[in-house]
Amino acid sequence: MSFYDYMMRFLKKDSASGDLARDMEHVYTRLDDLEVHGIDSLEGLLSYLHFKHACKECIATAKSCWRNYVRYISSHV
Repeated sequence: MSFYDYMMRFLKKDSASGDLARDMEHVYTRLDDLEVHGIDSLEGLLSYLHFKHACKECIATAKSCWRNYVRYISSHV
């Protein structure tokens, strides 16, 4: 499961994770930033967010979501 797929589980959540998931979905829907699907490390995710001038709250949320994603993946192997 990719990070993108993991985040899509939060689309309907009223939370910072849900906000990030909706932003990610919007990026994919516009088809102008498909590289979001290729993000396979926290460093890659942070680099992408910095490139897009994401706010510090978004970056903090992304870090937290990535940590949760890694835990999820490790527990479902």
